[in-house]
Formats: sequence, C-alpha cells, structure tokens
Amino acid sequence: MEHSCTVGNCGECMVRLSHGQVTQAEPNCLTGEQNAAGYVLACTRCFRTTALGHCGPSR
Repeated sequence: MEHSCTVGNCGECMVRLSHGQVTQAEPNCLTGEQNAAGYVLACTRCFRTTALGHCGPSR
C-alpha cells in the first residue's frame, strides 16, 4: 500500500473498515464524513479486534 507521511496527515493509506474495531490516532486528516463512513488510516490505527479493511477506488 502506498503511504507518504506515516502519521495520519496525507490520507494515502485510507481504507474502509468492513469488519472489526480499531482505534485511530487523533487528530488526523479524515473528515467527519469519512469517519462516519467507516474509513480509517492504516498507518495510525491500532486493532481492538480482528479487522478487515478494503482499499480501492471507492474512496
């Protein structure tokens, strides 16, 4: 997966969480709408449960 900043500022590693729970470092570059839609940043997330995410053009 492409990434740039590794600290949650660029959004290159944004994935949509489809299963499970993660915690996310704050603040980050995600908008309220992206958070509500289930997007997380792979570079700053911590798994709370087994999780599955999808990345692709549907961002």
